[in-house]
Amino acid sequence: MTFDQLQSVVSRYLANPEINCEPAKRCNLLSLDNQGPERFGHIHWMLKEMQSFQVEHTEKAMRWLGFVQGALWGLGVFSIEEMKEDNRGAESASDTASVSSQA
Repeated sequence: MTFDQLQSVVSRYLANPEINCEPAKRCNLLSLDNQGPERFGHIHWMLKEMQSFQVEHTEKAMRWLGFVQGALWGLGVFSIEEMKEDNRGAESASDTASVSSQA
């Protein structure tokens, strides 16, 4: 997955109303008392932060995407299959572009 493809997935998640329902706010990471709204707010915050990452931070963005996807699955927003397709879709678009440019 390229940095641009990752940013496309981030934008897709930010467009989801379940994620956007809470203000983007970093939660207290030391507390286990964070409930649904705080969790969605934290995910929203992470996605907004990821939008500001530069290409040099692709590895960090990939780690954050893994965390976000795990949290979204745990909260029942997306299934594992849906997120695999998000990741595959980004890779498939890259493969298609690469084949087109070789023709």
